[in-house]
Amino acid sequence: MIDTTGFGQPGMKVQARLAPSIPLGRQAFGNKEVLEHARKLIREIKKGDISWMAVCTVGPGQQANYGFCGVTSSQFYGIKGLKILLSHIEETERKAHAPPDPKSDFSYAGYDLDTYPRNFDFLIWLINSEMIRRRNNGAWPLRVGFANQHKVPQEHHRWVEDVARQLIPLVGAVEDADAAHSRHGAQFTPSDICAAFRRGEEIPMLSADEDSLNKMDLWLRQWGYPERKPVTITLREAPHYSFRNSNVEAFRKFARDLWKKDELVIFVRDTCKANEPLDEWITYPSASLAMQVRMALYQRAKCNLFTSNGPFGLGLFSKTDYMCFLKLQTDRGYEPNNPEWWTFANGISEGGDWPWATPGQHMIWGGDDYNSLSAAWERFRG
Repeated sequence: MIDTTGFGQPGMKVQARLAPSIPLGRQAFGNKEVLEHARKLIREIKKGDISWMAVCTVGPGQQANYGFCGVTSSQFYGIKGLKILLSHIEETERKAHAPPDPKSDFSYAGYDLDTYPRNFDFLIWLINSEMIRRRNNGAWPLRVGFANQHKVPQEHHRWVEDVARQLIPLVGAVEDADAAHSRHGAQFTPSDICAAFRRGEEIPMLSADEDSLNKMDLWLRQWGYPERKPVTITLREAPHYSFRNSNVEAFRKFARDLWKKDELVIFVRDTCKANEPLDEWITYPSASLAMQVRMALYQRAKCNLFTSNGPFGLGLFSKTDYMCFLKLQTDRGYEPNNPEWWTFANGISEGGDWPWATPGQHMIWGGDDYNSLSAAWERFRG
């Protein structure tokens, strides 16, 4: 039995059964596909890992029945999933009744700001969209459009301007309003990208424009560049999911070791703390606020140190040397921390590097405590 709401009456109990057979003549159009999907779902539920579920069915007389159940802490992610699902359903309906779209070839990709994530998952979608364009011989450049901009909450306007729009040119794409309702799919984790690379496809590499690189060269010369290339430390210091934040004390202690070895250490603070100083350390607020500046700094660095946060994507999809510190653990409160989820969603397993990684690019699977930072540096840079 499952507790639910909306199946006929709020709060009623419903027993889920799958009949072994259906009387001849009783099977509605679409029921075969629904039954097969339900069987797969039941198999997944029986594994014991599903913590929340929402269901909508349509029965005789086009009667809609719906409900949801599970642990409240998973509901936030369920709502995100439902928004994406609704977007797919509405797109299917739109295509079924709309005339052919002259802007529907693989050069055009639309991002729905109402239902798609408003975070660095956009970069994964962008890389995947560029790979889809290349795979299908779409004309260059990729054209990206944003749908439902009017539905973006005020607190996310800055993300649209300072992250999403600034990431587009880094992959060689352009913004085009005509692409807003085109669809390349909704892929926000790198598993498809890894699979495509293993099939022999090339990964798009991000790069700052020449003007940004030249300005970065000028700024770095005051510290002895190019003979003295910087080591960057990118911090996550966000108020949301603060348990994911960087171990700032460990990074500062480690940075002192690097400084004693005459390394030029530059901290890139989280956007929310871009203009706050960090003791005696060099910070670069512009790199925290502008994608072109951030990318240029990473490209000029000797090595870039990350924890598992959004800006790591700029290292992941570039030729810059990096070390990304991550510790996976079984954690029902935050699914992406689980090794099984990581492997499924990202396409690599704990202990490995990304399949396109260069010799100077490494995942460090021991977390970002001081000992892990020091050991990784000695192993790969010492």
